[in-house]
Amino acid sequence: MPRTPVTAVVAALLLASFPAADAAATPAERTAPAVEAVLLDAAAGGDDDAGRAGALTRQAWPSGTYAVVEAQGTFSRWAGAVWGTRGVCGVPEPSPAFPSAGGGQGLVGQDAEVEFAQSYACDADDAPLPRHLGDLLIDAGGGFTHPQAVGGPYSTPRPDHRYTYVVVGTGKRIAFRVRDVNAGDNYGRLRLVVRTASRADCAGEGWRAFGEFVDEAQCAALLPGTSRRPAPAATLRFDSPPAAVRTGGTAVLRGFFSGTGAPVTTVDVELWSRPAAGRWSRTAVLRPTAAGRVAAGVKPRVTTAYQLRLPGSTTRSAVTTLQLTPRIVVPARLALASGRSGTVRGTVEPRRRGLRVELWSGRRRQATARTGPAGGFALRVPAGTARRATLDVVVPRTAALGRGVRHVVLTRPRA
Repeated sequence: MPRTPVTAVVAALLLASFPAADAAATPAERTAPAVEAVLLDAAAGGDDDAGRAGALTRQAWPSGTYAVVEAQGTFSRWAGAVWGTRGVCGVPEPSPAFPSAGGGQGLVGQDAEVEFAQSYACDADDAPLPRHLGDLLIDAGGGFTHPQAVGGPYSTPRPDHRYTYVVVGTGKRIAFRVRDVNAGDNYGRLRLVVRTASRADCAGEGWRAFGEFVDEAQCAALLPGTSRRPAPAATLRFDSPPAAVRTGGTAVLRGFFSGTGAPVTTVDVELWSRPAAGRWSRTAVLRPTAAGRVAAGVKPRVTTAYQLRLPGSTTRSAVTTLQLTPRIVVPARLALASGRSGTVRGTVEPRRRGLRVELWSGRRRQATARTGPAGGFALRVPAGTARRATLDVVVPRTAALGRGVRHVVLTRPRA
C-alpha cells in the first residue's frame, strides 16, 4: 500500500540502513541467490490447523535481501467429483493450468489471488464472485502470510493467472502453501519463480510492493543495480530413444533435463504421447534425478509419438516416434508334396480385423490375405513354388503399425 511521504531525514536513514560496501559494490561483486523455479501442489501444505511448507526454495534467502516471487497457475479447493453435484457459482475453468501428478482432477475456480468459481450454488450471504482471497501463503521466516501482490490486491483474475510478490529474506529458505481448512482433496499446482529483486522491479507501481520506499526513484537508488535476471533456459531431450517395440513389449524412454535455476530434483517433467491418428495427452509425470535424468516405461498399443515437456513453459523435447511392430505367429516349417499347393496359417498381434498380410518368395509376392477378428489369416502357397525356399510372411507398415516379418521354411520331400 502507498506510504505517507517521509522527510528527507527519514529517507537518509533508510539509505544509511543499507550497508555502504553493498551500495558501492559492482554487480559482479554482489552475490545474489540463483533463480529458482518451484512447483507448489495445492494439497501439499496440509490443513490450516496443521499447516506446513508445501514447497521450499532450495537456497536460504539472505537476511535483508528482497526476493521477488512470480506465481502462476490455478487450482481447486474441492475434489473434482464434487463439482456440479451441488451447483456451480461463478465461471470455473475446465482444468488446472498445471495439473497435479494424481488423477481425479476437473474444474478449477481459484488462483493465487482470486476466487472466481465455487463448487456449489451461489449464496446471497456470500460476497459475489469473483473476489479477492489471496490463498497463496508465503513464509520468508516470520510465519505464513499473504503479501500484497504488485498492482494488487486483485478482485478479478488476470487472464494469465500470473502475479508478483515481494518478500524480505531472513536467512532462511522461503516456504509456500495454499490456505485451506481441508487441503487433502485439493488439486492443481502453482508455478513459482523466485529471484532477487532489482531496480527494474521498481518501475511503475512496483516500488509500492516493497513497503519501504516513498517513490520509484528511492526504490531504484537503494536496490542493486543488476538487471532483472530471467530464469535460465531449460532444455529437454531424449537419450537414444528406441525406434521400435514388439507388440506386448515394454520400451524404456530415457531423457535428460538441464539448464534450470532450480535443482532439477524439484521440477516435474511430463511425458506426453500421441498415438497414430490420435491426440496429444499426458502419459506420466517424471521427477529427474540429481543428474537431470528421467525414464519411463511405455507399452503402446499402436505406433506412438512421444515428447517431454516442462510444465508452465514452452520447453519441449524433439518428438520421437516408437514404431509398434506386429508379432506374427506361423509354423517355422511347412512341408508340401512336390507339385502341390498349400496354406500357411497364422495369427498377427495385435489382433485386429483387416490387417493386410503378404507372402513373399524372394522378390516375388505369392499371396495376400486379411486378418479376421481374432487376428488369424491363411496364405495360399502356389504349387509352382520352388522345392525348397524360405518364405517371408510380411505385415506391411502402416500409420498404426511398423513392418513385421516372419520366415517359413518350405520343403517338398521327393516322392
